Amino acid sequence: MLIWKLLRHPSFKAYAALVSVCFFWGTTYLAIRMALESFPPIAMVAIRFTISGGLMLVAARLAGAHLPRGRELLVSAFTGF
Repeated sequence: MLIWKLLRHPSFKAYAALVSVCFFWGTTYLAIRMALESFPPIAMVAIRFTISGGLMLVAARLAGAHLPRGRELLVSAFTGF
């Protein structure tokens, strides 16, 4: 009963968002600190961007977003490079 009251509290979503931001920022900095001990910085950046780009591509595909093709892809890749 108490948990149901807490979940229905008007500020619950705000507090949940704050807790999640603190958790993810904290674990990100811990992971970066640990990774710097075993990877060179440029390799770590490349791995991180490859993983995040792949996840965003999968999410965009699942959401049905328009993905660039042909010349549009070439221009986007050149701009990103």
